[in-house]
Amino acid sequence: MKEEILERAYHYALGDDECVLRSNEIRAKSPILFVVLGDKVKESIKSIKTEFSQNVMNAEGIMYLYIGLEQGIEDGQTSSLVLPLGKGEEKSSRGTLSSQLFEEENALKILNEQITKVREAILEKGKMFHYWEQIQVSVITDASEEMNSLLPDIVVLLKKKLEQDFKQVTVDLFTVLEETIYTPLEQAISMSFFKEIETYQARDYCYEKPLELLEDGLKLNTAYNQPLFNLTFILSDKKENGQKIEHAKEKHYETIAAFNLLKNREQKEIELAEAREQYNNSVFMTNIMSGGEHRFASARLAKVKKPRVGIYLATAYHLFNAYKEELSYHGIKESKALLEAVGLNEMRLSSLIDDIIPPKENLGEIYSVISQSIGFRELKGLSFQDAEKQLYKKSLEDFFSANFTKSSERKLAEKVSKEKIKKQIYAEVINHPDYGPYALEELFKIEQTRAIDKLREQYGYEIKQLEVTLEEKENKSVGEVIGSKFGLFDKKYLRDVKGYLVSEVYSLKYERLEKQLKLKAMETIKDILEELYNEIKIELKKLEEVGSLLKTLMEEANKFEEAYLVQNVNEYYEKLVHNKLEQLKKARGEHFLLEEKYMGDITSVLSQSREQFLEKLFILQEKYILQDEKLFRLSFEEELLARANMLVSYEEKDVAAKSELYHMLYLSLEENSKPCVYLDSAATTHRYEEKYFLGDRKSEFMTYAYEKDKTSRSYKLAYINDQRKSSLEKLQLMGGFKASDLIFTRTAQRYYDAYIKEGYLFSSNQEISKKGD
Repeated sequence: MKEEILERAYHYALGDDECVLRSNEIRAKSPILFVVLGDKVKESIKSIKTEFSQNVMNAEGIMYLYIGLEQGIEDGQTSSLVLPLGKGEEKSSRGTLSSQLFEEENALKILNEQITKVREAILEKGKMFHYWEQIQVSVITDASEEMNSLLPDIVVLLKKKLEQDFKQVTVDLFTVLEETIYTPLEQAISMSFFKEIETYQARDYCYEKPLELLEDGLKLNTAYNQPLFNLTFILSDKKENGQKIEHAKEKHYETIAAFNLLKNREQKEIELAEAREQYNNSVFMTNIMSGGEHRFASARLAKVKKPRVGIYLATAYHLFNAYKEELSYHGIKESKALLEAVGLNEMRLSSLIDDIIPPKENLGEIYSVISQSIGFRELKGLSFQDAEKQLYKKSLEDFFSANFTKSSERKLAEKVSKEKIKKQIYAEVINHPDYGPYALEELFKIEQTRAIDKLREQYGYEIKQLEVTLEEKENKSVGEVIGSKFGLFDKKYLRDVKGYLVSEVYSLKYERLEKQLKLKAMETIKDILEELYNEIKIELKKLEEVGSLLKTLMEEANKFEEAYLVQNVNEYYEKLVHNKLEQLKKARGEHFLLEEKYMGDITSVLSQSREQFLEKLFILQEKYILQDEKLFRLSFEEELLARANMLVSYEEKDVAAKSELYHMLYLSLEENSKPCVYLDSAATTHRYEEKYFLGDRKSEFMTYAYEKDKTSRSYKLAYINDQRKSSLEKLQLMGGFKASDLIFTRTAQRYYDAYIKEGYLFSSNQEISKKGD
């Protein structure tokens, strides 16, 4: 269930992005192709595709080509190419891959066919782009990936194929460097790769091989005489200060997507009017070069955004609490009224018994019972108990049992059946807005159990008292009661004996039966109530577990965010949910949450699974709570400030808080966008930087950030207008360093030299592997 809740929260967060995307209408101006080379970076496709789908209207037109030794995904945007190349011996596996491409019967054919297929797929997407004369290709690989030795073959063939339809084909290389986890061999392979790149990027680089294969099998010699790549980026898992970057790969993929969008973003007229807002690829390339020699670049994207997953979960949690509050017992009525509602007080029990027991007047029917013909002389010395036996044997007992006891017990069983009592308790307590299911717990507290026990004891005592009185009445002598009134031969004695039995004996038995029925009804109701309470207690515990899970997930979602970004999330959204519900109560009724179309009463809860309950909660939240623009659709800055100041009531604090928050935002974006390469300090000589803020140009923070160090900055700073409401981003580009400037290469070079001495062949051109910097 945890996974389903998080998936719902993430789905909502993405949906929020899509709403912003539609209002922003951001588009890629021309086609983009991502070539993912090697199994180590296969996951980049999913990440980059997600980034573009959230930020670009025509994201479905962007294509992806995976080339590796494992099968990749195939869909409308992604093609997968598994080259039939063997690993070979460890010492020469990387160095022989390129020769295998030309020696294996089908390898070159498959490569040509797949690239042609990708080109045709790109052409089919043409209508999605307004500018068709150029295409941007981004090659992504891992520095230690053996398959990147095929880069010249793949890139040259790709360029030749694409140049048949596009005037301009630019190719950038993005190399992921996981220096914190590489083995010595992987470091040596990476060193070889950097040396190869230096060769590929030389002004006099030349490539000539029979690379193109026609449909009839004819091979064409392919010549290429210029640097292989436009820009070459290195994205390491270490910061500039040498510290490790957590989740580096995922962040690198976000950076690659952001750079490609920066480079290929369709500018609106108002943006084109301000040239300083545009990224100029030629300017950046020129500034990072040193005397026309190739230099590497790096980049890093920083994001500060609404903790939307945490917000969604916080809203769900407080909506859940509001619903639970509706179900909770608040002691609105006195506890006596609660006992009455479940039928456990004298008034309700008396009313119940009055409905089922025949009226006392019916005892007069005893006179119609035929008696034995016995003289008064025989009865005079007997007790009324014995006299009854002589006159009626068991007839009166049977009459009373049949017409009063058994009929009443039968009707009582019907009246206090489990089904009827449960129905009554649901109607009068569990689903009643004044009580609710939690009121059942109140019935089992000391105060209530004492009241119930007291009533039980009262009935028990009264029954015993009636039995004592009954015994006295039955043991009285007939002669003592009747003989003083009638003569020896008076024929009316029988009626008077019956009259005594009716008015004195069976009248008491009737009263005793009333008390016994009340006691039985009370015990039955209490047993059913206890059973129902135990059933509901289990369900309420499950409900509590749902609330606890929502709270835990909310806290976990915000745990890894910077403290100031998640300040007061819980308290702020508790208040907003409360305010929104108050509005809804005025429009839909005080207890609208208990209506079936919203959340329903406890009966509805008990009839569904926890997953079904949560689905109903989420639908209610998304449809009636989160859609409120004024409360829940504030911009990133407005929402952040509102949360920060929710406990502040005077203006000075607000101004101070705003200034402080902007400062923290600025520092966070700056720190987390510093390029991810660990360089020798001497590498700063040719360092060139460009920094881009992505956000609403009209926002106060963008103004603050642009003016922050305006007079002292030594880098280009621009902001790209992106009227998103949920985040701010900063992309830093830095270039001007050589592979030898990387701290990583100090050790990698030693490993490289050692493996070369051991006979390892890292490159198809051994001369490359023997070169220095």
